[in-house]
Amino acid sequence: MTHFGPIELLLAWALDAVIGDPAKIAHLHPVVLIGKGATALERQLYRTFASPSEQKSAGIKLWLILVPGAFAAAWALVNFMGYLHPVLGKATALWLAWSCLATRQLDREVRLVAGMAVEGHLDHARKRLAMIVGRDTDHLLPPDIYRASLETAAENSSDGVTAPLIFLALGAALGVGPALGIAYKAVNTLDSMVGYKNERYLHFGSFSARMDDLFNYLPARWTAYAAAFLCKFFGGDRQKSFETIRADARNHASPNAGFPEAAFAGALDVQLGGPNRYGGVEKLSPLINAGSPPPGFTQVLSGLKLVWAVSVATLLCSSLLWIIFTG
Repeated sequence: MTHFGPIELLLAWALDAVIGDPAKIAHLHPVVLIGKGATALERQLYRTFASPSEQKSAGIKLWLILVPGAFAAAWALVNFMGYLHPVLGKATALWLAWSCLATRQLDREVRLVAGMAVEGHLDHARKRLAMIVGRDTDHLLPPDIYRASLETAAENSSDGVTAPLIFLALGAALGVGPALGIAYKAVNTLDSMVGYKNERYLHFGSFSARMDDLFNYLPARWTAYAAAFLCKFFGGDRQKSFETIRADARNHASPNAGFPEAAFAGALDVQLGGPNRYGGVEKLSPLINAGSPPPGFTQVLSGLKLVWAVSVATLLCSSLLWIIFTG
């Protein structure tokens, strides 16, 4: 197996921090390829008139084919390229690890949406926001746009930042290189594609949704407590952040998303949650840090600073644990 350790993980993180996702080769991005694979498999496995149990069974097959398949493909590709030449193996491992990370892209998208809103370009902000959140955005006013921006920054600080770093470091320690990080991205991608509680995916996507909850259980909590601890260095309220996690994190509909959202809300002393519209149907999310003012543009930017702080902390701690684990 081509060596993949803390130095390679640091290089992958640096590439993501400086460049982000290079748009010119987006069609070759592993997550894009995973998504195409999931779409093709869904066409083969989904049956419109199947019973709920048959739909669940088909959804489990989808997960069991795609996630181990993504792991095996990544592992085989790195080894094959390493067989051709060690430099090719290292370059492939680095590219795969880089593709798992999204700190720069998250910052770029959230900053762009918030900037459009503060400049009064609401139509552009709504359209851009619709690309990174699941809720309806065509009716949102600036306060709603700022709230949605901060909520997605907080939630994705776990899904797109800390969880991939943790699984990449774990994969390195286990000797499987970036394959475990790619497998995590497959888990996360499947949840984003079929993990909905609607008529089509209620049963078919239930297993993918539960597995995503399982894979993100520890990363979400690490993200929350790391953010709560680090926020004081950026003018945040550490005590309020920890208190909000204890009080509100478990009230969220998601068993994981509420933790980073509560940490960010308390740290910045803003209120998150409230009414959202999905497919034209309004749903009320429990309030987080109720009674505090709603977030504005400044709080969104402060939240992005916290995302970067958590990203750096996770990188350093993951590398340290790898060194300890491997002796």
